[in-house]
Amino acid sequence: MKRLLTIAALLLVAQPSLAADKWLSIRSRNFLLAGNASESEIRRVGRTLEDFRTALAMMFPKMDQSSTVPVTVLVFKNDESLKPYKPLYQGQPSNALAFFQPGEDINYIAVTPVIGSPNIVLHEYVHFLLRENVGGLPLWITEGFAECYSTFEMGNRANEFSIGRAPEQHVAMLNQTPQFIPIKRLLSIQQNSPEYNEASKQGMFYAESWAFVHYLILGAEGKRRTQFVQLLTALTKGAPFEDSFGEAFQTDYGTLEDEVREYVRKRTNWPNMKVTSRENLQVDVRSMTTTTLSEGESEFYLGDLLLHLNRPADAEPRLTAAISKSPTLSSAQTSLALLRVRQKKYDEALALLKKAAESDSKNPMINYYYAYGLERADADALANVNAGPPERYETMRTYAKKSMELAPRFVEAYALFARINLNSGEQLDESEAALKKAISIAPGRDDLKML
Repeated sequence: MKRLLTIAALLLVAQPSLAADKWLSIRSRNFLLAGNASESEIRRVGRTLEDFRTALAMMFPKMDQSSTVPVTVLVFKNDESLKPYKPLYQGQPSNALAFFQPGEDINYIAVTPVIGSPNIVLHEYVHFLLRENVGGLPLWITEGFAECYSTFEMGNRANEFSIGRAPEQHVAMLNQTPQFIPIKRLLSIQQNSPEYNEASKQGMFYAESWAFVHYLILGAEGKRRTQFVQLLTALTKGAPFEDSFGEAFQTDYGTLEDEVREYVRKRTNWPNMKVTSRENLQVDVRSMTTTTLSEGESEFYLGDLLLHLNRPADAEPRLTAAISKSPTLSSAQTSLALLRVRQKKYDEALALLKKAAESDSKNPMINYYYAYGLERADADALANVNAGPPERYETMRTYAKKSMELAPRFVEAYALFARINLNSGEQLDESEAALKKAISIAPGRDDLKML
């Protein structure tokens, strides 16, 4: 028992050391990056993302690469420093080399600057794009897309790039494995499935997901591409996969699986997309600006990431440390307040949010969360037959509207504004207009249509 307590104490002592590392923040044209990797490594990640973003904008001009909430890329110096902040699988950090963590107020991409492997960073960015633009897709399709498009490479000239290179590890896995994962099983794989998390199984899942998407986009001389688009369109509209599959491909699972297996077997020449632009695609890294973060700011990023991973017990010491080291840091105050709301410690939460709103009144997220905290406290009070004064709704409404004005694309503020009015029975016409605006910004958000 004494030995276990000693080990636990050592772990607690060792944990804060990561935030004590020198953390930098680098802002490129479209990304905010922060981390304890070196400046050159963080800049390289930023440049890779900017080059990729530019290439995708040229290939898919109608695709929206903007986000309704900010995207922050956290660049950890190595996997050891990232490990304590990974998603958990069966109580332990997953073996993911990087991950995308969406949120209603921020999207995090967490990576390490793996030398020679920018595809890991690009893989996570593809997940972000799919979430913003397409919904309702099976996990194997989203992972297949991410694996396929993350093979982006700039050419010898600044206006050339290619997408579609066959990853050697996937080809080897597919040729060495006697059987594919059956499509029906592939369809059922979720983020908590063994095939997605366990090292002995996930290699085949990623390889097969890549092979199917690569074949449907680039293989069969393009004959399956239009059918694949038909399938994706049906799925995003909520149609059942089995029906959509048959209508799109006019064949059964086994036939398509045989086609893909034949496609990858012993192949040495792989089709890919090579694109030449009239303009220079590469970003000038000199345009990126660098600042050194305080210890409080780095603690905030770590705590907020853990909070968004739904690891509140791990997030709390980071966030309290952030405020201890930087008492006026409004971002840390807001994040800790959100944790307190989840704990139903409303007095402390609202005090933190009020302080944050007073010091950073033009921050849309702080205004949103102040209104949200008031709404949650009110909902619990009503449940306990302890409603506050009628004017409480006007206070909530004021902060929600301010968030809407400061961030016109932030749909959560519109939804909150509508809920407040529905609860109060007031300004219902304004609520309807707000919801229509939110749905126009995020047409894939079916939950908005149910308010």
